[in-house]
Amino acid sequence: MKFYRGGPESTMPKGTAFDVINYEISELGNDISFELSKKELKTISANNLQWLTKKQSQAREYGKTSFIEVNNFRIIAKDNYGGLLIEIKENII
Repeated sequence: MKFYRGGPESTMPKGTAFDVINYEISELGNDISFELSKKELKTISANNLQWLTKKQSQAREYGKTSFIEVNNFRIIAKDNYGGLLIEIKENII
């Protein structure tokens, strides 16, 4: 599936998907939706996560865009700007 990333590589908070989502909500004030339980989120390493978008125009708001194709993934969370927190289960092409 095709996704886009905007801006330079950024550092994801260390820890788990729970830590990333908590940071986005608590520290940045972003509106994040997710369906996994806290327990499930705590089993997903932040090292396997990236914030991506489906539309290049949405990614462009964060800087220069890059195209990313991911085959084995799942969507962990969504923000209200079109961002998708993706758990990548295999290498990015």
